[in-house]
Amino acid sequence: MLKAGSRKIFHIFMAVLLMLLISTSFGMAFSRTPPEPEYVLGQVLVKFHENVSGEEITRILFEQEATILKTLGKTGIYLVSLPDNVEVVEAADKLTSYPEVKYAEPNYRAQRLER
Repeated sequence: MLKAGSRKIFHIFMAVLLMLLISTSFGMAFSRTPPEPEYVLGQVLVKFHENVSGEEITRILFEQEATILKTLGKTGIYLVSLPDNVEVVEAADKLTSYPEVKYAEPNYRAQRLER
């Protein structure tokens, strides 16, 4: 059995420990920000096969309600904007299903490597 002085120290120690646990838990719960998606929302990169005409490209993108934001240099890769209600990965899959499309993928964010 603990003496009165030892009990008081024990209770103070337990109270401090409990406060530390609670403050750490609350701090972690409130300081977490949602992770940033690994790709740009509403954007897809699309590469068409060499023999696909501009009219076919326009038709395919129109069917998917997508618009060209820009062409990436001489690569033939289009940066495409999607409607707000369209999921990026779904849109890339739909675009890839066209035989005229070589590939379509989300516009992934570049990440700096830590040294």
